[in-house]
Amino acid sequence: MIKLNSKIRYVKITGERKFSPWKNDYNEYIGSYGIIVERNGSIVRVNIINHDKSIAVITISRYDIKVASEIERIACAFYESRH
Repeated sequence: MIKLNSKIRYVKITGERKFSPWKNDYNEYIGSYGIIVERNGSIVRVNIINHDKSIAVITISRYDIKVASEIERIACAFYESRH
């Protein structure tokens, strides 16, 4: 459930950078689109829509600033290119 104070933005997974230190890579998600879910200004997860229409969820730890900032950077660039 998404609260009213949440923002929803889209991001395309490019595979240019690794999002997390605990996974080898996101090759299976390259080219897929994701929905960034924010609550109170913090990114909490990314819902990835896979090529086969299934959904994968990447949960963002509130302590993982590098991951959140990298996703934010990609998301902002993608969002701005779509509007």
